[in-house]
Amino acid sequence: MSCRLPSGSLDAAQLLLKTPATARAARLCEWHAQASAGSKVEERTLKVGSESWTVRIVGGHAELPEGIPSVPVCAFNHWDGQDKGCSSLRSVTIPPSVKTIEYGAFGNCEELTSVTIPPSVTMINREAFAKCPALKAVAIPRSVTIIGREAFGNCKALESLTIPPSATTIGDHAFRSCAALKALTIPSTVTTIGAETFAFCSSLSTVTIPPTVTTIGYRAFYNCLELKAVTIPATATIGFNAFPSTTTVTKLTAEDIDAAAQALIAALAPTFRLSAAAAASLAGQGAVVGTLATLGHVEVHAKSGLDLL
Repeated sequence: MSCRLPSGSLDAAQLLLKTPATARAARLCEWHAQASAGSKVEERTLKVGSESWTVRIVGGHAELPEGIPSVPVCAFNHWDGQDKGCSSLRSVTIPPSVKTIEYGAFGNCEELTSVTIPPSVTMINREAFAKCPALKAVAIPRSVTIIGREAFGNCKALESLTIPPSATTIGDHAFRSCAALKALTIPSTVTTIGAETFAFCSSLSTVTIPPTVTTIGYRAFYNCLELKAVTIPATATIGFNAFPSTTTVTKLTAEDIDAAAQALIAALAPTFRLSAAAAASLAGQGAVVGTLATLGHVEVHAKSGLDLL
């Protein structure tokens, strides 16, 4: 059986040269079959530094070529009414060569419903997925340390979100107006919740804030009217209108946190054995509560010295 590229696809040879040899024949057949079946086929050229990379959007799906180091600025962005191809983009697979998703890379992709982010990515930059109204779920890998300003702002259908324990920085407005988001756990690696980070998340009813958080910014949870109660560290600085007036805010002291930590350790006694060194290191450290809640038992075992029986 022989397969050939659809007509007008000579530039696709650039992509094939960057595709492992074992996958080239299958890729050619796939493109030919989809084109023959009437699937819409588009090509885009992405520039990263001095190199150009050809990306094909076939039937609404884009698979970025292996070797591309980042998703460049406004790569698929439908901006200011100028159709740059993203209006047909429904799903995207990002290869493990990518380290950074740059500013506005997928912003305004109105039909984008799913994205696969590999564990090589360390930064999701400003407005990378802003205003993607069909995006329902995103799994942010544990390699990501920075989630930029308004990275997922106005993703109104976003229902499922996991902020990884690797994240140290969450920018202002990062998840503003994610109206479908209902529950959220902030990892203990985060110390600051910025201005309007979760404002106008009108369905948000459950938030876990770890004792490591020292600052909750201006209108951080503004207009989250379903958020009836929240517990925060007593030492945290709270910005103006950080929470709705209808939210009951409970402040935990260091003593409260330590007591909870000891109770939690006791409850885990049938499963875990706490070494003397680990017990000494955890004594008086309220962060253990946030660690146990957000990292899971395996990470606690690895990071805090808890020994499995």
